[in-house]
Amino acid sequence: MRKFTKTEWETLAKRFNEKKFIGKLMLIKQNPEIFYLDTDGFNVELRLYDQEAMFNGFDDLFEFPTTFEFHYLKDVFSLIDVKVEKL
Repeated sequence: MRKFTKTEWETLAKRFNEKKFIGKLMLIKQNPEIFYLDTDGFNVELRLYDQEAMFNGFDDLFEFPTTFEFHYLKDVFSLIDVKVEKL
């Protein structure tokens, strides 16, 4: 796996954070060597596969929700063309 510099992590995080939620999901999906999601079934955390980057706190540069509100779940299901209505 390619190692990113601090500046590259900062640039990547800036571009990531500019995306809407669904765009962030697509980036995570398209870059499985960089990102993954960690969950306990309720809380969600965006993680980096680069353990050194995680140790240096570069994962904190990325803005990603830790719980999925309705509009986030709606976006997730839209990726597989499932319509979701609010209860």
